[in-house]
Amino acid sequence: MPEYPGGIVEANEFIDAQIILLEASHINGKVFVQLTINENGEILNPTPIKNSTGNQLADSLAVEVVKSMPPWIPGTYKSDPIETKVIIPIEF
Repeated sequence: MPEYPGGIVEANEFIDAQIILLEASHINGKVFVQLTINENGEILNPTPIKNSTGNQLADSLAVEVVKSMPPWIPGTYKSDPIETKVIIPIEF
């Protein structure tokens, strides 16, 4: 399984910091974003797959938050880095 640098706690802190910047949008709810972490830890194809906010702007904002993340530590299989799909909840 791929891992955000610093683990889930650091990932949540990063997302929270980005969301604070977006609070002026007055969106409440959660958007689930599916993405791929490639063999180099790069984020590819972030796509909103579920949105409880009722606001399409939330989809765009959630994707922008994910795109702004630094590279991840890629998942591995038999010690080799592999491409892995991940779903991240972004809460507004």
